[in-house]
Amino acid sequence: MLSPAIYLLACLVAPGLAQDVITDDTFFYGQSPPVYPSPQGTGTGDWADAYSQAKDLVSELSREEKVTLTGGISVNSACSGSIPAIPRVNFTGLCLSDAGNGPRSTNFVSSWPAGLSVGASWNRELAHKRAVGMGGEFRAKGVNILLGPVVGPLGRIASSGRNWEGFSNDPYLCGALAYQTVEGTQSTGVITSTKHFIANEQETNRNPSGQITAVSSNIDDKTMHELYLWPFQDAVKAGTGNIMCSYNRVNNSYGCANSKTQNGLLKTELGFQGFVVTDWGAHHSGVATALAGLDMVMPSGSPFWAGNLTTAVNNGSVPESRLDDMATRILATWFKMKQEDGFPSPGVGMARNLAAPHQKVIATSPSNKDVLLQGRGRGPRAGEERERRAAAEIAGPHLPGGPTAPRRRRVAAIGAGDGPARERWYHGRLFNAVKRYAARLYKLGRRAISLELMTVLFLYSVSAMAGHDRAIMLSGLALAVANLGFSYISKTGALYVARHG
Repeated sequence: MLSPAIYLLACLVAPGLAQDVITDDTFFYGQSPPVYPSPQGTGTGDWADAYSQAKDLVSELSREEKVTLTGGISVNSACSGSIPAIPRVNFTGLCLSDAGNGPRSTNFVSSWPAGLSVGASWNRELAHKRAVGMGGEFRAKGVNILLGPVVGPLGRIASSGRNWEGFSNDPYLCGALAYQTVEGTQSTGVITSTKHFIANEQETNRNPSGQITAVSSNIDDKTMHELYLWPFQDAVKAGTGNIMCSYNRVNNSYGCANSKTQNGLLKTELGFQGFVVTDWGAHHSGVATALAGLDMVMPSGSPFWAGNLTTAVNNGSVPESRLDDMATRILATWFKMKQEDGFPSPGVGMARNLAAPHQKVIATSPSNKDVLLQGRGRGPRAGEERERRAAAEIAGPHLPGGPTAPRRRRVAAIGAGDGPARERWYHGRLFNAVKRYAARLYKLGRRAISLELMTVLFLYSVSAMAGHDRAIMLSGLALAVANLGFSYISKTGALYVARHG
């Protein structure tokens, strides 16, 4: 058979050969090879005790109860996703929530430096401290699973909208900092969801639409192992409890239904003992995904799992052993982080509507001030005064709409995509001056310059927590500018909020 390159050349010099027109990139890369069955978790190494506890608990569950562990439900909280409790066996449920740089859609939390800034530091110790601080805030808010860190996209496309969430496009640096982030976060008892597995390198056509399938990242075996898999390997070595599969296809097979990547690379080659969860809405089939190594679906088990998964097990389409493995992996991760003992109730600090009366859960801590760049000048207020000031502030509603809330009660987004934390947004004279000038430029048709100016705004979440009066942005950021009729403006870059003395 002619090689693809020779075939194309032959078509140019001999048009008759071009009758068999290439219409599918499988001609070059083929289909992602099947790898079955899905490996069962073995509880090796420091997972042994957690697996023993999980298997005992799974043995007490009915088939329907096992299925409830595998699919999200809708609850009255701001958790990105939720798994229901099973009170009969003292399982309290799970709250999964963004983001990789701090708790999203909530108040009284910090907004931490973006992953790109951490990568620019080349500092393992600082990455670890950041992770411990973030993990503490997620724990205080009752978030069982932090949806981060991001190591995919790795950064193949320099202008990709979500590169800022990751650490670096160098796999060694990215992996080293992912290791520290997983280790630091999970030291607080919060599970990390390392994402997006794998080769999630662009936002355009990341999901199927109409008759168009999602983009396929076509990668040979050597490139997969030496680049894209490398940082996931470090995260697994650090003990990450969860891996999130991606929207895109990999060698023409959807990421969350890809047996080669999930059964083969992740659970066999890397020996991953935790569970795999979908990205939100990345589930496109039922039995196929169960057999390909998927363990949990978000934000809902419906329409493909839930009752349909029960039916599939009942009729033998999905082996009972596969369902048991899903449940065991999920519960083993819960036990490994000791969330059965003293962990806050899932979503306790994640009120759905921040504009309505809700329970106050202050997650910030003065111990994090050495990580959240403080600058010079006046020090933080006393704890009592800081708490009084925080309680007096009412965070604005979830974006979009935050910028239209009353002054000094607004919430803005840091970054874009699905992974930003939230910052309080305070007006000042400079803010208003920049806003008026940008609006004028916009009306004159100079929209690009207008948008650039609108990114230079004051954010005060961290500095307000410490009692500072002004803050400056030291690198790129993204903001919601609904006042100008735009939603999110994404700027690849790092973010540090610093005090301006």
